Amino acid sequence: MENQGLRYLLVDQYVTVADNLEADPGMCYNVTAPLDFISFEKEYEIARKVREIALVGRVIVFGGNGNTMEDLFQAEEVKQNRFIGISSVKSKSYERGYQCRHLGYGVDQNVQAPTILTNQGYSCTLIGKVADIVVNDNGLSISCVPTKEVIDLTIRETKAMTEGFVCTNVQETDLAGHSQSTKNYKEILEIADRGIGELISDLTSDDILVVMADHGNDPLIGHSRHTRECVPLLVYKEGVTGRNMGRRKSLSDVGASVCDFFNTKKPQNGESFLYDLLQRK
Repeated sequence: MENQGLRYLLVDQYVTVADNLEADPGMCYNVTAPLDFISFEKEYEIARKVREIALVGRVIVFGGNGNTMEDLFQAEEVKQNRFIGISSVKSKSYERGYQCRHLGYGVDQNVQAPTILTNQGYSCTLIGKVADIVVNDNGLSISCVPTKEVIDLTIRETKAMTEGFVCTNVQETDLAGHSQSTKNYKEILEIADRGIGELISDLTSDDILVVMADHGNDPLIGHSRHTRECVPLLVYKEGVTGRNMGRRKSLSDVGASVCDFFNTKKPQNGESFLYDLLQRK
């Protein structure tokens, strides 16, 4: 397909392969399809082929029900006169039956926390979007999108785990930001907030809970892209108050802190903040 001299792919009549317009330009490719006309499994097969040859950081495959190819064509946008893509929101993919997987590029799983932990015999469970992004061959990965389901699974798996690590990603806040919907953002945050309250009531004095974001996504910013404000890092441990984790240099500090907590080797990047949390005043 072509617009203003820029081209993107249309595969098997229903699958578009184009730039991701919500991330930094040129960083990712989106593989988008209306799932009433092609199965998500078939779309995912096509995305895997894209992943084999594309050098971008991530290939994101998604679709929804109730939309058509005309909706996708109407969602074509060009940014900076260089990048052409299908606006995720305007494609109506989010509105009903949304499914999504993320395919990363060139990551050495052996220097990431899940592989380090499972190699040392610790349980590792990934839930939500993180299950699509991070390799967890020897652990449990559960891919899902609805926030209530994500939270319920997190509580269930935490209760079932004797010793180990659970990592959950609530994706619908990200989708609400891209949709620029304050109503959806509010509703999703309330679901997550109630779930976190229930989760805390199940934690013991041996447990640590980290609540954080990986980027901003202000629904009132006036565009559908990620925003770059500093994100919160909230850490809960029974009996610990008044600690300041400081302004961290990298999200990798969380993975480093997890490995520090379990006394395993360090991951490739990051500095642990465990000492700052547990030090005696």
